[in-house]
Amino acid sequence: MKSNSAGTDVVLKKGSEPEEVVFHLASDVSTGRPPVHINGFIFYFDRVNEGTDKWNDRLWRLGPDKTSHLVAVGRGLHFAATPDAKFIVLARGTAKSKFGSEELLLIDSELNLMRSFHLADLKKSVPVESEVFGDDLWPLGCSNETCWIAIEIAEDLGSMSAFIKLDLKSLATNGYPAKVYPDNDQAFDPNLGRFIYSNYPFHFEREDRVKFDSENHLIQLKAYDIVSGNIEELSFSNSKEFDPKFLNPELIQISSPRGNGKICLSLPKSDGLKPNMPLK
Repeated sequence: MKSNSAGTDVVLKKGSEPEEVVFHLASDVSTGRPPVHINGFIFYFDRVNEGTDKWNDRLWRLGPDKTSHLVAVGRGLHFAATPDAKFIVLARGTAKSKFGSEELLLIDSELNLMRSFHLADLKKSVPVESEVFGDDLWPLGCSNETCWIAIEIAEDLGSMSAFIKLDLKSLATNGYPAKVYPDNDQAFDPNLGRFIYSNYPFHFEREDRVKFDSENHLIQLKAYDIVSGNIEELSFSNSKEFDPKFLNPELIQISSPRGNGKICLSLPKSDGLKPNMPLK
């Protein structure tokens, strides 16, 4: 999006091709969150009643016909959509919410509400022997069959206490206590419910990052399977960020831990990790 005094242009850019203005809005819709492009649709946020106690965020869906439709209104909006854009999972705060997003909405491709879930009910899907803290729901991602949602502590960003798996066919939910809380240098695969993450810390200031990178810190790259709870070490580096990215459920791309450029790492289910492969 590009905002100016005349309004906001929603633009698309693919590779080195020129930008294409696909829609113009009469007001500035920038809320600090970039638009998301999913299967021909663009999802974006704007805010109403800014600067008052009646402010709300709105989630819109811009279609191939360049028409925008309102998806939801509320505070603390977070969403994820299936790759085919047939389902949207959206978390938002309610009128009684003190901090986080306590309501989860499942919305279909026609923007009809299919089902709503409350945080208290989702906590009940986690095994009773696991104490679940948190007051904030955060959609992590969706496959075409499943959506994953984290239960977080709103005042402690990145502190996850449990994960919820929502089956989009049966609408059944299953909860799993969180063993780790990946919040930086991580990637998530919703097909298998798997995190790839490292202990490389987030730096607010560039100077802090430069200083950290020049020192000797052991950075470990690990895989965390939510359902089984298994955690497996994949690689390590000396003060270097991995920047992991899933290419498919069993193959990731990472920054080379002991060199420049990118490499691929295969993640088979049973027979262990295969050697690093140069990225072609």
